[in-house]
Amino acid sequence: MHAKLTALVLTSFLSAPLAAQGQVLVVDDDGGPGVDFTNPQDAIDAASDGDTVLIEDGEYAWSFPAPATIDVNGKALVIAASSSGKVTIRCGSFAPGLRVTGIAPGQTVVVRGLFFELSDVPFPDGATLVGVYGNEGDVRIEACELNAITAGAGGGGGFPPALHVIDSDAVTFTRGVVFTTDPVSPAVRLQDSDVSF
Repeated sequence: MHAKLTALVLTSFLSAPLAAQGQVLVVDDDGGPGVDFTNPQDAIDAASDGDTVLIEDGEYAWSFPAPATIDVNGKALVIAASSSGKVTIRCGSFAPGLRVTGIAPGQTVVVRGLFFELSDVPFPDGATLVGVYGNEGDVRIEACELNAITAGAGGGGGFPPALHVIDSDAVTFTRGVVFTTDPVSPAVRLQDSDVSF
């Protein structure tokens, strides 16, 4: 029996660019001249409010015991793919590809142009691809693709959603797409949050 394919396409034409106010930290998994970090999380940990983390093309995977492949906690940042190619962020065992928490009123996080997908680690279906939890400030997810295409395939379904938003006051998901094959669970789950698509 073929799994039901559900595609949720979310679009908006009202997504204004956000100018960087701080420094630009460049991430490239290949390293080299002009590169500040080879891992996105190291750049985020070093960043200050207003900085931009620019990620060059490549694949970036979760590392045990990190809570997420990209974990943004209480910092106003722009995290964006460069224009040079595809940036793939892989989730881990019960760890999302992106987790945004603790954004305070007046702070804004922008995540732009990233491709999130399940990993080949054990239990990848236990992970939400993008989790946005407990934010009072703005969280903007722009032009990102969430590919949970293998979630639930060959199983009974009931896995976490690709996008999960809990207790967050101002979340926008624009010009993006969410794919899942899970016939039971929704592609997007919103709980006690204000979310615009």
